[in-house]
Amino acid sequence: TNLGLDAGYNLAIRKALEFEPDYILVSVVDVVLDPDCLTHQVEKMESDPKIGIVGPILFHDNDPDIVQSYGFRVDSRSVSAEPLYAGRVEQHELPDCIEADYVDGGTTLIRRSVIEQLGGMDEKLCIYAEDVDLCFRTWRLGYKVVAISRAKAYHRYYEKRTEGPPPY
Repeated sequence: TNLGLDAGYNLAIRKALEFEPDYILVSVVDVVLDPDCLTHQVEKMESDPKIGIVGPILFHDNDPDIVQSYGFRVDSRSVSAEPLYAGRVEQHELPDCIEADYVDGGTTLIRRSVIEQLGGMDEKLCIYAEDVDLCFRTWRLGYKVVAISRAKAYHRYYEKRTEGPPPY
């Protein structure tokens, strides 16, 4: 049965929680993590107990000099999201760590206590915006959502449609 993306995540998260991990990594199949990406994410998480979610900087796989996103800002009036530092950016121009409204859901490291408090992903969403929702609910719990430039990931696929999913 196709339960949708968020229900699938929740099945995997519940299984992972049986092993009592400190953190859970949500990683989709079309993202490749640098070998030390997760190490950097865990180090950042352990440096501050108020961090609930850590995302890496995400590059385009076919052109690793182009940043796809380094966190996002959301404009609540237009219901649109802006990827931060998107485009060709020199590494020395990037801050080491930024607080973001949300980070890419396919590369997200989540503190176990946070995901337990949240009760997992919101299955009513099915697909799209699960990362926005997860990060906003994390903020509401009083935790930070950050992205770090030392942790690198590469997205093998990105939407080719000119229009995105509907904002609702």
